[in-house]
Amino acid sequence: MKIQNLTKTYEGHTVLENLNLTMEEGKIYALMGPSGCGKTTLLHIMLGTLASDKGTVEGFSGKKFSAVFQENRLFEFLTAGENAMVVRKGKQNLEQMNQILAEILPKKSLEQKVCEYSGGMKRRAAIGRAMLAESDMVLMDEPLTGLDEATKECVAEFILKYRKNRTLIFSTHQEKEVELLQAKKIMLM
Repeated sequence: MKIQNLTKTYEGHTVLENLNLTMEEGKIYALMGPSGCGKTTLLHIMLGTLASDKGTVEGFSGKKFSAVFQENRLFEFLTAGENAMVVRKGKQNLEQMNQILAEILPKKSLEQKVCEYSGGMKRRAAIGRAMLAESDMVLMDEPLTGLDEATKECVAEFILKYRKNRTLIFSTHQEKEVELLQAKKIMLM
């Protein structure tokens, strides 16, 4: 996967300028840098939800992605398991989904609709859905933000367990999250 001379400008403000990266498939990468340096923008360009102004992105087209965005984008009136079923195309039943999601969510919460969850529980449900989706690549925008340290460790273990050798690219401000997810750092300035 190769990014060459990638540039993106918003209203006269350049967030990515002549960015060049090479990444290996099947590895874990952490995008790091100060706020406003283009981490979220780069993830959206990789996903194909945003166009760059200049440059090329190779190795991402034709891939199936699962993603965690800054906002959780869950179906609020479904349970966490039902949210995961949406991306599984009927290959597992709800009971199996709930057994897996119980690794990162309280069992009693699996009967509740997501709209009844706390912010941290919604985040875990979004991560669970992304990790259980059928995809070639997982992109996550600050996935562990808002979780306490013990929960971060539990969720990081879950992500690594269900990654299944897929390429994982995530953004973070935290060195600890890079360590927890065993990622190679990519610094954006």
